[in-house]
Amino acid sequence: MSKKTIEVSIPFLSGNEKNYLEECIKSNYVSSIGPFVNQFENKLANTIGLKPDQITTTNSGTSALKLALIASGIKRDDLVIIPSYTFIATANAISDCGGVPWIMDVLPESLTLDFNLVEEEIASKTFMKDGQIFHKELNLRVFGIVPVHVFGYAPELEEIIKLGKKYNLNIIADAAGGLGSLYKNKKLGLTVNSGIVSFNGNKIITSGGGGMFFSNDRKIVERVKHLASTARLTSNYIHDQIGFNYRISNLHAAVGLAQIENFKTILERKLQISNQYKKYLNNPKINFFLSGKNSKSSNWLNAISFNNLFSGFNIDDFLKYMQINNINIRHYWRPIFLQPPYIKCPRSSQEICSNIYKNVIVLPSSSNLSEEEVKYISNKINSYIQ
Repeated sequence: MSKKTIEVSIPFLSGNEKNYLEECIKSNYVSSIGPFVNQFENKLANTIGLKPDQITTTNSGTSALKLALIASGIKRDDLVIIPSYTFIATANAISDCGGVPWIMDVLPESLTLDFNLVEEEIASKTFMKDGQIFHKELNLRVFGIVPVHVFGYAPELEEIIKLGKKYNLNIIADAAGGLGSLYKNKKLGLTVNSGIVSFNGNKIITSGGGGMFFSNDRKIVERVKHLASTARLTSNYIHDQIGFNYRISNLHAAVGLAQIENFKTILERKLQISNQYKKYLNNPKINFFLSGKNSKSSNWLNAISFNNLFSGFNIDDFLKYMQINNINIRHYWRPIFLQPPYIKCPRSSQEICSNIYKNVIVLPSSSNLSEEEVKYISNKINSYIQ
């Protein structure tokens, strides 16, 4: 094998990225106006099963989630239920709106939101007033739930949507890494009323930086689009509310368009990589985190944990060993309840998250990873834990 380090997830730029960027420069459309924005949005809408007027792009997934919350009616000090195992941007978007994350534990097999626990927490810790629920101790309104697609697969959306209807809660899916996933054989845009996707450099496709909001409620989509454009009403610089400069640029959309044109190939390769890991890491000491029975993963990332079946194993020593062998695998997200800005936030018991997160390892999962590299990585893991 080459001495080149094998990274966790890097862009696979194999199509028209360079050509489209050159077009941007030649045409002078390098800001938030340009033909690639509309073309990218049209392709994205089709990919997730929606119409172009049911989605809008932004400059990041975090921006998309923040705008989704605002457009859906979040108020200062509203509680928003999130899983503890997620990237901190989920909580940050809520906080940036003046909201407060209510942090829930996750299911051990998938690390997605434990919907039964959410129901228990709501039943024991809230009261209903004027058709909305409030936290008994904090006396704060519960605005909604942001379930997260972990590693490329959906949580149990049907159960979470039922909770939303029962308790009058907004459901906004943080599907940052969920593009290409299916739930009950439905494309992403058909699985939940509203949600967001990220096109950061490590995602299944990238625009270099970008995000998308989608909804079957076109009025909310229009609100998000308006807010992302500084809430500007006219060319005379009249703005009807506080808005933000969160639009995607034509440059970023050009890269995104080139990526989405190759999306089928990227998804196929992601599936091959996932299957290859399962083949070569068929070891009783290793667990793969898997999607639930109703979800089909986009296989954005492949994650494992080690069974507590062997003594003398130190995970940090293992990571150092892999680094020495030019394999950049590492721990992944630190749970939200342990993040300094959110230590004082309300939370459920964290029995699963607190015990498992240090044992979660994300394997190299880039779309251009070869089978030879997957085999090399797997052999190094197997040889270490024998």
